[in-house]
Amino acid sequence: MFYLLLSLAIILEVIAVFFLNLTNGFTNFVPTVFAILFYCSSIAAYMLLNAKGEVGGCMLEEQPYLWLSQVLSFLMKLFPCLKS
Repeated sequence: MFYLLLSLAIILEVIAVFFLNLTNGFTNFVPTVFAILFYCSSIAAYMLLNAKGEVGGCMLEEQPYLWLSQVLSFLMKLFPCLKS
């Protein structure tokens, strides 16, 4: 399962790079949307690997959503307007 999700994340990122080349500096709307969609999907697949404890050593049984709380706290620090 690990290699399947890792392969999926890599393939999604390659597709995103293909669409990124078509965006023409983010002036073409449709390829831009697809590039963002595939990049987000690639990151989500990789985060799913982290959530299962297969990458990075996060123990799922002890703290199942530790990675999510860390990502959210980072985003709150990066974008203070999200705190409201």
